[in-house]
Amino acid sequence: MPSATKRPFWLHQLAEYIVGGALLATGLQSSEPIVPVIVGLLIIVNTAVVDAPFGAFRWVNRRLHRMLDYTVLAIAVVSCAAPNLDNATRLVQVMIVLVLAIVITQTNYSPKVQRTKQEMSVTPDGKADEFSRIAGRSAGTLASKIRDKTRQLKET
Repeated sequence: MPSATKRPFWLHQLAEYIVGGALLATGLQSSEPIVPVIVGLLIIVNTAVVDAPFGAFRWVNRRLHRMLDYTVLAIAVVSCAAPNLDNATRLVQVMIVLVLAIVITQTNYSPKVQRTKQEMSVTPDGKADEFSRIAGRSAGTLASKIRDKTRQLKET
């Protein structure tokens, strides 16, 4: 069971797309755009290749993605000290990298548990399963009829 402080992986992916896009946009508005643009694209590509809900290519599993996340984070931290960055771009890049660090450290990387369809219990005579099936269908039919009657009354 995931820890209460860890966030689901799909939220991690969305946050990485947003952070990468923000860094990319910051770089494109900078006088020297090469460093923030490359780091932003690196973050976006790293998110796009993971085998998860919002992965575009699904080439790497979550365990490898976690290692790649820390590698990308290290590159992003080092890139904050790159020469030729104006102060505004550097400050925004540092803030975005801090957000990325929080997202990475607060994520639950465990793979999604595959749920299997539960088999119906088989009794020697099979009557319990048959009774359950009939009761479920009857309840569904009754609920549909009540819903339809209520809609008809509201329309008139």
